[in-house]
This record gives sequence, C-alpha cells and structure tokens, in this order.
Amino acid sequence: MNTQISNIMSLDDHVIKINLAKNKVKNSIFEMAVAISNALNQLENSQVELAQKLGMSRGTLSKWHSIGSNNNIMEIRELAPPSFDSLYQLSVLDNQYHKYYGDEEGSKKFVQLFKNKIVTASSQRNDINKIIKLHKQKLNSRNIETKVLDHPKFNSEIKLEILVKSKLHFNTIIIFPSDNQINKWKNLSLQENINFDYPIRSLEGINKNIFQQCLMKVKAKYIDISINCLNSWGY
Repeated sequence: MNTQISNIMSLDDHVIKINLAKNKVKNSIFEMAVAISNALNQLENSQVELAQKLGMSRGTLSKWHSIGSNNNIMEIRELAPPSFDSLYQLSVLDNQYHKYYGDEEGSKKFVQLFKNKIVTASSQRNDINKIIKLHKQKLNSRNIETKVLDHPKFNSEIKLEILVKSKLHFNTIIIFPSDNQINKWKNLSLQENINFDYPIRSLEGINKNIFQQCLMKVKAKYIDISINCLNSWGY
C-alpha cells in the first residue's frame, strides 16, 4: 500500500514562506531605487526620457531617486519597512531632519528612530506620516515662539500693535530696535513708560512655569538703555 505524502502546509510554514517573499520584495525595491538613482546620476538631463522609457511619471521617478540616494536609509535597510510609500516617507523625514538639525545631528536623530523602535519593519505609511506631522508641529511652534520685531521692511509699532491685538503669547521674543527707537526710550522720563510706548509685556507667555526670554540686539553704547527696556518689560 502506497503512503501519500500530504502537500498541506502548516500555518508556520506559510508564515515562513510569506516572510521570505516579503524580504525579496524589499530587496527588489532597494535594488530598483539604487538602479534608478545611479541612472539619474549618470544620465544628466535625461530624467524625462528615462521616465517615459520606464513608463512612470517624473514625480514617481523622483521618489525612487529619493530612496536610492538616501545613505541613511541604505544603511538601515534591514530594519526598514518593505513598502515603497513608507520608504519614500522616510526619505522625506530624513531630509527634514537634516535641514532642521544639520547633517550630523539629523542623521543621528533619524537612525535613533530605528534604534528606539519608533520605526520598525512593520511600520506603515500612516505611522511615518504621524512622525512627520509631529516634526512639522515642532517647526511651527518654534516659528511662533520666536518673533523678530522691527523688521526693516515693516513699521515696528504697527506690527507690534497687530501682535498685541491678536492676543498671541510667546515664550521667546527677539527685538532689533532702531536707533530712533532707542533714543526715544532713552528720553522717556520713567523706565516704566518704555512698556507703555512699546508693550512687549503684553506678548509674554501666560504660563510662568515655562522658561521665557527676551533678546535685544543693540550697539554697545545702548547697553544701559536696553537693560532699562528689559526691566520695563518684566525680564
């Protein structure tokens, strides 16, 4: 009597087979990204023609190039997710880190995402988008907190009046007063009148538990009056 060998695979067998296929897909994505990046680097001014011959848009070609030319992603490819969209979003995040923190610190911050398992091989595009969104919120928060008053292109008093009416508050304020403003404040009879003339105190952060600072850029001969200004504004 012949014994028939079963072709039915167990659950674990299927998982192993699928994971092997998934790794092949990821390796193929990286291989294609590097190939496209090398082609664009070698074939100058041929992006349109290359895209046409590959049957893809220039935007898609640029995304492949963004992945293939990213050294940080290439170095941690074993830890990266096996998705084209996720890898592209990671390249965007890495570029933002470089612009914000600088090349060296940006690279450290990016790699740290993988070391701390904030980004893993199982991360989806939405997961990475959330990290990008948080980083953008950090940028926006910094832009709001730091305001440069009396920009040469604007009337300082008008701009300050708009900020006061907006009822916004800032933890960091930077002021570049003009010589005319300095001389005006210098001639005021009382130190307290400086804040009445230029109500910086109205912009101070509400939460006093958060560190707050006001910075002024003045000529050395105006140091004394600048100290009076800071005192009048409560710093």
